[in-house]
Amino acid sequence: MATEDYVHTLLSQTERTQYMLDLMRVVKETGDHVLNIDREKVFDTVEVARHQFSTVDAEANSRLRAILEMRMKMFPGTVLEESDIPRARLEPDRLKYPLLICDAVEGSTNAKRGLVAYMRRPILAGTLAMVVEGEELSMIAASAFYDFSSRKVLSSVRTEAGCFLSFIDGQIIDQSFVLETKGDSHVYAIVPGYSHANVGARAAIESMLLTVGIESAGGSRSSAQDLVSIFCNQADAYVDLRALFPGSTEIRDEVLHTWDVGGLLPVLDSVGFRITDITGQSWQRLRIWDRMAIIVSRPTLQSRIVDVLKGLSFVSSLFAPETNNVINFPTPNIG
Repeated sequence: MATEDYVHTLLSQTERTQYMLDLMRVVKETGDHVLNIDREKVFDTVEVARHQFSTVDAEANSRLRAILEMRMKMFPGTVLEESDIPRARLEPDRLKYPLLICDAVEGSTNAKRGLVAYMRRPILAGTLAMVVEGEELSMIAASAFYDFSSRKVLSSVRTEAGCFLSFIDGQIIDQSFVLETKGDSHVYAIVPGYSHANVGARAAIESMLLTVGIESAGGSRSSAQDLVSIFCNQADAYVDLRALFPGSTEIRDEVLHTWDVGGLLPVLDSVGFRITDITGQSWQRLRIWDRMAIIVSRPTLQSRIVDVLKGLSFVSSLFAPETNNVINFPTPNIG
């Protein structure tokens, strides 16, 4: 925790790069451990705020802590697991930057169901970690995401303000391989409604997108995996406005949070995907505590999506009616 004489000093490029390499090892070792959990030891344990925790969560978090102690025991800042973040926000002055934010299993429902399945298929889940040097996501220093399905690590490091360099298993990503749709002339968007009771709002988004030739692609029950699907040419956009849905609450799984996808956003940004909120504000201006309402898309689709969704009743109030300019859009915070 922070002390009175604590001074926050920004990391050097060498330090950010080293943290990325460390995170790559942390997420892969944690994920491989999860994938080897005995199916007989998988069962639900307790439900909190409509999220069902299981023995997979407990085992994954325990292993993650052990690996962090081994790999990053000299980390100078505060380490936050996913469940720590809402509590930490209540006392932000006690946090010591840089922050190390981890999610041992992103896509825990997919993981526990996949681990006990009679016929094992690739599991659509992963392990995510990122080092952040300040509250805004523009201050992500390094990140890593281990994809259980492909057994590959996507990682990123900040090179200068607002710019990131990204890798697959340590190899620099060539954006020409991932930015444009290949093999299909249709356009698909993932519109998640995971855990949200307002199914009508999701249907309204899908209906509006159809009017501009964008079809719904369903989803994977994991927002991180949905973003990986865009990267892997399975979809062309991800439209997550759950934080704006009428009836939204602070319940943990009902809306998108930075610890769900924050470690993947620099990867997609660095290869040219557009990532904004519904008003066009960059994802980098969001804070680590914010609930997220974002659109991730190929560059040619972003304005088409934003323009058509302005007509939704729960979106139009964010724009001044006489000018259609952005007005006073404070992103809701986790309370």
